[in-house]
Amino acid sequence: MLTSTLDETQVIWFPLACCLVIFLVRNVLWPKVLDSQEPPALQPKIPFIGHLIDLIQMGYKQHVKNHEKFNMTAYSLPILGSKLYVASSPQLASSIFQKRTLSFEPLIDTFVRTLVGMEGHGMDLWTNPEFRTAIFKVLYKGLAGPSLIDLARSGVSNLATSLDEIPFEQLEPRDFYCWTRETVSRAIMRGFYGKLSPWENSGVMQSFWIYHDDMHRLFPGFAPSVIASKAFKARTEVIEALEAYIKREDDFGAEVPQFTKDRFGAEQKFGMSIHNSAKIEILLATALANISTLVFWLLSNIYSQPDLLASIRTELLNAAVTEKRTDQDHVEMTLHLEKIKEHCPLLLSSAQETERHNIVDNITRTVMKDTTISDGGRSYLLKKGNNVQMPLSILHSDEKVWGANPESWQGNRFLELGYNASSPPGFLPFGGGKHVCPGRHLANGLLLGIAAQMILSIDLEGTDGGPVKVPKAQVPWATTGIGRPKPGPDSRVRISRREARRHVKWPVAC
Repeated sequence: MLTSTLDETQVIWFPLACCLVIFLVRNVLWPKVLDSQEPPALQPKIPFIGHLIDLIQMGYKQHVKNHEKFNMTAYSLPILGSKLYVASSPQLASSIFQKRTLSFEPLIDTFVRTLVGMEGHGMDLWTNPEFRTAIFKVLYKGLAGPSLIDLARSGVSNLATSLDEIPFEQLEPRDFYCWTRETVSRAIMRGFYGKLSPWENSGVMQSFWIYHDDMHRLFPGFAPSVIASKAFKARTEVIEALEAYIKREDDFGAEVPQFTKDRFGAEQKFGMSIHNSAKIEILLATALANISTLVFWLLSNIYSQPDLLASIRTELLNAAVTEKRTDQDHVEMTLHLEKIKEHCPLLLSSAQETERHNIVDNITRTVMKDTTISDGGRSYLLKKGNNVQMPLSILHSDEKVWGANPESWQGNRFLELGYNASSPPGFLPFGGGKHVCPGRHLANGLLLGIAAQMILSIDLEGTDGGPVKVPKAQVPWATTGIGRPKPGPDSRVRISRREARRHVKWPVAC
């Protein structure tokens, strides 16, 4: 009797369960039918999740693979119940940036919630339009005009001081990339926080880079202390150090920029806790970290080409440096940062080429409302609720824009193509449109100034005594966008102060 009842129940419920599964697959997991005006779909080999797996495993190279295979400037990738649009022409990118209905704000909110761990009242404040307006007003003011100049001057001056500590005998760090990012980030962060900067503590420095390198594991936002234990622990340590710093606000000296004080003041005005203010600072520090990675790639490429290095040094000494003898044995040489961009075109071209060659991830926007984009010849409909990506790996390697061998680094590329005076189509290292990076001018100023200071102050050579070897880059996670060098012998160099600069001191003028 019992068996009969179970069999009857199974007969009734099994087809109903099948219908439910079919309904869920059709309406939740299976991608919605494409409108004829949407970018054409590339179907995954594995239903539902195939494209997601490919993107996780291959990163930006999956977009490059699709571009080479299908030669399409716009297409859709069905992923679970949604679609990821991909647009890879300069014209489509320009059209996307002109649309106010394609926004970066939902993605910023995701970063704040998952990467820095904002929650509760702090997240409510962050998404408050009045708070966001006030904070971004402080950001735009602090990253422009006199404040921008002071931050750049301070960062390069701090670096010059640390370079004076390098011995004239050769120094051989275990990893040039790690040495560069710690040396550069310490100088930059002291410019932002003064002598009390948490990054003056080697333990905090180490924790920050552990967090930075592993923070992609925090992105799912689920059980971070388990799934991303290293990043979670390191983030907690940096937050605690920043909290302790903010609590010492009364001890801030004149070297702490007004920009930093204004950030804390605006947050306190809205009732943001010190703990949550520290989390916002981590977001800022993560953005600044990319500067040190770019410095590494710029220096590695320049020092790998002795003729280019010599030309840039001559360019700097002739146009951006003044000398003043202070006594019989000492000379004061001043690097004028404001002259580099205008009078040192080869260094500028090399810096731009580094941004083109090494910033390879995707610019992403969320479709807030059904929106049509166009390349001037064909239009595409983007449906609300999906994301659209513009792969810089494709935009920054178009032979029609960049000439032959775009996969290689050529320091004079921008100079030869006449791109120093105007931005070439599709060159978008800092995004574009309404949500273009507000710190792009500071990033460029620090990249040029720090590279110039190091080129004038130190010699680098490979461990074999020859020119520096440029390592291959890893595929970056979406949380950074710039690949780290692959581990190996190419990461080893010998560093020494230049003998010709033994009696030189380097104050910086802007």
